Amino acid sequence: MILIGMFGIVYNKNIFIKLLSLEVMNVGVVFLFVAMSYSEGSLPPIYTGMGNYADPVPQAVIITAIVIGFSILALSVSIVSGIVGELKRERIDDIERMMR
Repeated sequence: MILIGMFGIVYNKNIFIKLLSLEVMNVGVVFLFVAMSYSEGSLPPIYTGMGNYADPVPQAVIITAIVIGFSILALSVSIVSGIVGELKRERIDDIERMMR
């Protein structure tokens, strides 16, 4: 998913598609961390006695990353919507030409 998002950022000229590609990359990083934190035979981090419990810290970090990523996406979409509404352009090339 990270590579799909990178491909979208590099090859698309639409500013909204670039934001969507950044979010796809963010989800890919979250999936990567979730996959790395998995350990065979571990139980949920709820204490019920002796056993091999999963570490709850990576789960808390991932939840925080999801919330921060969503907040950044919402702020970015509002800023880009203002730019597109003002300039009436969605392509990066057109926006850069108008800014010169």
